[in-house]
This record gives sequence, C-alpha cells and structure tokens, in this order.
Amino acid sequence: MAKLPEVIPTSDLIFSNVPFSNSETSKQLRIAHAQRVISEAVYNTVWQPFSSDVTAADSRLSKFLQEIGAAVANSRHESNGSGRSADVWRSVTIRTLESMSAADAQLQGSLLQGSGPVGTINSREDKLVELVLSVLSPLLDTSVLVQFKDDLLQIAKQAISVWTTAQADERTFTINPTLNQDNKSDWKVAALDYASLYASGISQGVVGSRPRHTTRVFTLFPIVTATKRVQVQKVDHGPPGSWPYQDQTEVTIIHDGLGLPHESEMVQRGIEEKEEWKKMKLEHEALWDKKLVEVQKGHSRNNSATDTVSGPPSPSASWSKNRLNNHKGDSLEE
Repeated sequence: MAKLPEVIPTSDLIFSNVPFSNSETSKQLRIAHAQRVISEAVYNTVWQPFSSDVTAADSRLSKFLQEIGAAVANSRHESNGSGRSADVWRSVTIRTLESMSAADAQLQGSLLQGSGPVGTINSREDKLVELVLSVLSPLLDTSVLVQFKDDLLQIAKQAISVWTTAQADERTFTINPTLNQDNKSDWKVAALDYASLYASGISQGVVGSRPRHTTRVFTLFPIVTATKRVQVQKVDHGPPGSWPYQDQTEVTIIHDGLGLPHESEMVQRGIEEKEEWKKMKLEHEALWDKKLVEVQKGHSRNNSATDTVSGPPSPSASWSKNRLNNHKGDSLEE
C-alpha cells in the first residue's frame, strides 16, 4: 500500500489525488477511476472510426478511410438526395476490414504453431488488456489477476463486436468522451455509494450536489449518440425536375454519459484524506529525525565518558573478554 502513491501516478497522473488506504472514500474512488481507465482504453483502442486490427497499426489508415468516406458522401450522387452510397461504402469497408483482421490473426496464429518465423498478434483485444493492466495491475492481488485479465478480454471482444455492427449500420455512431459544463445537460453525475460515509447522519449529500462551477470532469463512460439521415418531403417542391425530398438528421442518444466532477464531494474528500496522510507522514518523519539526533548525541556522550574513565574493568566486562580469548584459542587449535 505504501508503494502505490509512487507507482500509480507514473502510468496515470489522474490517480495522483486518490488516497491509497482502507477507507471507504479510497475504495469508491479506486472503483470509479478503474472504470475510467477501462472506458478510456475501450475508446482509444476500439471506438474509433474504421476501427480494426489492420488500421490499429497505423492511425493514418483510419484517417485516409475517413477522407474517402467524406468524399463519397459529398459526391454528386449524394447531393441528389439518395443518401445511400456513403452508407453502403462504409458498411462494405468495415466488413472488409474485419475479414482482413481475422485472416491476419489466423495467419499469425499458424506461424506461432508452426516451424516458421514467430509472429506477434497485436490485436485490439491484446492492446486493450495491456493498456488497462499498465495502470491497474499494481492495485490487483496476484490471486485475482488471471480472472481480471479474462474479464477484460471478454469486455474487449464484446466492445469490438458491438462497434463492428454499429459501424456497418446505416446510422453514424459518435463517441464523445469530453464531459464538461457546456454539455452538462447531456451527461449524468456518478452516484457513488455514500452509506458508510454518512453513518453519523450529519450529512446526506449526493455526489455533485454542491452548487459549484465544475472545471474538470472524470469521464467514467462517454456520451454515445447515433445520427441517421431521413428523407422528408420539401415544403417547397422547387422548379420542375428537382428532387422532391430533402435529408434531415435524426439524432438518438444511446448512452447519456457518466462523469465524476473533480469538485464533487467524493473527490474532495479523497484530496483531503491524502493531505492528512501527507501531514501525518511529515510529522512522523520529523519525530523520527528528532529521536535519531537524540540517540546520536547519547552515543557521543557515552563514547566521551569511556575515553576518560580509568580503573579496573567491571566483572561482566572481564568475563566477556576472557570468553572471547578462550574462543580464539580454541579456533587456533582446531
């Protein structure tokens, strides 16, 4: 536990304000930030446009495909109101990328089992697990580490499956991990368990209930929306021969998003607890240094007294000296 404050912030700076103790505040904050770390790993590894094992190796590939998709959507055919070619192109491209990723995984798997050169499978599942464990592994007991890896792997596989289906859909899914005051009406504040923290009944507040202006929010789950182009008949039909329908965007909220404000009561309690621990540590170190100085002064006085005192040695000192001499004589004879 004492080493965690030095280990965790090196891989995740946001953990720096979390106290590492057996308190309920520490427990709830660790759970919240663990959810944040997993959510970030899923977003960065899976929830990206044209996400696949093939494009994950180079972000420029995804960007290039996005540019092609935008060009298809803005083509003359799209402007005439069909609204279908870009959706079809995106769906076919996603399915092709998944087929290429599966074929690449099978090829590398056969190389690992055969006598050919050993290959490394850099799948999105493996990357996600690696990202999460790079932060959370110091918090895990070795007895649960294997099970935790298996659970993470299942999360990764399900996230990839859902995202593949979503990208091939006629809707366009958008993931927004930025939660702040500007879009406060779109996301919810995490309601953590306060039962044990307010056992005295003095305060029964809810996370984020304080009327503060939140400047920073920890994203425990992003806002997920889906947009779909729908054709509606124009009010004004326009000149003869013009397209009688126009495209409108229909937005559906898939997930509201979940955030933990930095100025919420839970986070502030954690900061206060960590400051108390720092203060106690400094006081303990100061007391230890004071005692160490006193011990050193005592040794110095004893040494000075030994140098000035003369006379016959004490019985115990004579006994110890004779015993040492006898032991040396026995060793020489052996």
